[in-house]
Amino acid sequence: MQLSMSEGQSVCKIIGYLKPLLTFNSESIAQRAIDQGKITKGSGVQDNLNQIIQLKEFKKILHREVKARGLNEEDVWRNLGIVYGILSRYAHGNNRHIVLWGRYHPENERAGLVALMKLQARWPSPLGWREEIYH
Repeated sequence: MQLSMSEGQSVCKIIGYLKPLLTFNSESIAQRAIDQGKITKGSGVQDNLNQIIQLKEFKKILHREVKARGLNEEDVWRNLGIVYGILSRYAHGNNRHIVLWGRYHPENERAGLVALMKLQARWPSPLGWREEIYH
């Protein structure tokens, strides 16, 4: 069976939307932000993520997370500069719901990741996720 050009493009588009659901990684969040016009394509994934964390909406969510957790916002921001490396450690083999485990992510790191996940949860077709503190 051979697909027409438009059918092939449709299949590629569908795969593009399904890929983030099959494998969680920071590239998928960054690419979704680019596709939705939230940011412009940067020089790499960390650059794209840096644009996301500078969004006013992200900063508001992060501020609420920091306050709710009783953390120092400056400490949380330090972790956000390396969010690509943080997320990449656990990107492989995750074909289900995204889980931010307390045992793998210290509180300051997790607060920034939760804010990122809450932000993308407001976008169309958000990635499913949850936070597990006690495992």
